[in-house]
Amino acid sequence: MSEVIIAQTDKYTITNEKRGEGTFGSVYIGYFRQDPTQPLAFKIMKQQDKVTGFVQQNNIRELTFLSEVTEKVDLQTSPFVPLVDILLGDILQVFRSQDDIKQSLIVVMPCYPVELSNLMYSQKMLKMPLDDMLMVSKKLLSLVYKMHKMGYAHRDLKHNNILVQQNWRFVLIDFGMVQFDPDMHAPDLPTDSVKTQPVQSELDPRSTALTALYWRPPEQIFSKTQIISTPEHSQILKQMKNGYYSDSYVLGLMLLELHLGATVFRCQQPEEQGGLEELAAYQLFSDREFCVKTFLDLYKTKLSATGVLDKLNELNGSTFQDLSSATSWCKYTFQQLVLKALLIKYWNDQMDVTMFVKIQSLRNIITQLLQFNVTKRKTVIEVLTDNPDFLAQDHYDFDKQLTEKYGLIKDQNKEKNKSVFLAALEKHDKKTEGFVLKRVADVMDQDLEKWISFD
Repeated sequence: MSEVIIAQTDKYTITNEKRGEGTFGSVYIGYFRQDPTQPLAFKIMKQQDKVTGFVQQNNIRELTFLSEVTEKVDLQTSPFVPLVDILLGDILQVFRSQDDIKQSLIVVMPCYPVELSNLMYSQKMLKMPLDDMLMVSKKLLSLVYKMHKMGYAHRDLKHNNILVQQNWRFVLIDFGMVQFDPDMHAPDLPTDSVKTQPVQSELDPRSTALTALYWRPPEQIFSKTQIISTPEHSQILKQMKNGYYSDSYVLGLMLLELHLGATVFRCQQPEEQGGLEELAAYQLFSDREFCVKTFLDLYKTKLSATGVLDKLNELNGSTFQDLSSATSWCKYTFQQLVLKALLIKYWNDQMDVTMFVKIQSLRNIITQLLQFNVTKRKTVIEVLTDNPDFLAQDHYDFDKQLTEKYGLIKDQNKEKNKSVFLAALEKHDKKTEGFVLKRVADVMDQDLEKWISFD
């Protein structure tokens, strides 16, 4: 189907090819009128809040952030998508009514061929050997590390918000929830490289649950008022307000999904129809050490304890009458479950101590970030300070190696390819569906158990 022009200025053309859509706007593809071969992305931001009638706070935050970082950082090494231009909708010549474009703000950015969410399920990624996957992992870790070292937390991190250039370079997008913390700002950066705008330095008071259900850390299931009333929960409240800890959790989950080629905590029900209870059951099942009284009490204040118990009994194949008993059912720690899953993924006849140590190190990184108890979770900066080998000092070298082995990244739709991990899992337990970590726990294999005991 040929493109249709929906709007123009003297400088730009916007087509009807929609690249994405979110809460705060839609993204369309266009180009410079003088050079149609260079695609651009036009984010159509809804200007007015339906309740207040003012420009939406998230749009102000994103525009301020992009303007600052585009001006202050080296675009060749920046972890952020660069800002090309900002347009007012009323200057556009509109040919087709689309998303109230005349009443919108339009952010112009470079157009990248693919989201990480598409790339990670492509054949080239699903079949990558461990060493190449570790290169990709280090690139992702370093991307978020750079952002946090500049003093910024994303707070809406997910693989849809990471774009991939043709040469395998990653950049972050969608900064409507970004948070600035001067205490996280690296002392070796110039003091004028970031500005402490109030809109960035304060947590949005309207919500502490900043991410979609699938990416939501346990502490963000609870509201601020439910935690602040209890003195022993003060540390949880402090971490809950810190976007660096939620970014770290999401990055850990993203890395686990990247390596397994399978979703981990994907709930079957939406949030308002039992999805929260299902997510809580997955998290409680996965880590018996997380099931301390503090968190069980919090779950009871927010969720239907019966609903969580029913989901846990469903996972366990049990008939427990209380949450405390049901949460102690899984025989593995979360660290062991992740190690076992990675061993299943990368299992081959050449498994040796060197390969095991690499898998073990990857497991440690993932589980430190993906710690369910936020008071024990490490930030990306802490993890990479402890594990400097996972910090990509020269991302150009990684980009070059990946490009030489797998070619340039091309525009592609999300592919439905079966991962090596799921195929291997089916050989063990014959199941094709179900909670992934439960299936991993059920796998009985002497060789796998030997390596886990070696841990």
